[in-house]
Amino acid sequence: MKILFQVWAAFVSLWAFLFVLFPLGILAATVSKDYKTRLKIVSPGWRIFGFSIMRVAALSKVYLRDDRSDYLRQVISPALYISNHQSMMDIPLILSQFALPPIMKKEIMKVPLFGIVAKASGAMPVDRKDRNSRANILKTSFKRMLDGFPVQYYPEGTRSKDANPKPYEDVKMKLVAYAYENNIPVVCMSVSGTRKLLSKNGVIRPFQKVGFIINKEIYPKDYQSNEEFCRASWDLVNRSFEELEEITS
Repeated sequence: MKILFQVWAAFVSLWAFLFVLFPLGILAATVSKDYKTRLKIVSPGWRIFGFSIMRVAALSKVYLRDDRSDYLRQVISPALYISNHQSMMDIPLILSQFALPPIMKKEIMKVPLFGIVAKASGAMPVDRKDRNSRANILKTSFKRMLDGFPVQYYPEGTRSKDANPKPYEDVKMKLVAYAYENNIPVVCMSVSGTRKLLSKNGVIRPFQKVGFIINKEIYPKDYQSNEEFCRASWDLVNRSFEELEEITS
């Protein structure tokens, strides 16, 4: 039974990628050089891909709450999306709801075929060991938000070792600080249970409870200082994470 499930999960994931996501990625890369246009073309593919992995391949039970304003749900607008990071399965969980060009490790961009689609979707590769690469990613993210486009990243930088959000002192909040300085709203998200979806060997475990909360966006104008805004952002990630832990435990 275990082997049959693994074959099923691999088949569904491969089907969603090869027959939905990859063709849309190639179409987007061919049609336009503008990342906004490309993302509009490939977004439906990402959502189908994420849904296929989470609901069909992993057969997971997903708790979802989206408290964003209708404007942010319906319109591509300048906003910064942040989240805690538990597992590689955070990515399809988030993608099952919406596609935003994330900041991702350069190694992922080198994965055959997947890297092509990621690039076509406007993903921004970063070498975490290279200070210049990190600085360039910040500049690219700043420019995109000023151009009226959303950006998503994980302030923890990498997956948390114990599945809990890292302390505020250990997270990277430069993009949140930039959002405050330029009056850009921040959407604080929390994921829970995604670590249970993968074994140590990277095999999907079925029938797990996972949770995803997308909080209502917060605005810099409602806070007195940059530091207060940054702390409030990460505190919101922590609070909704604790709420999810009770639901998915």
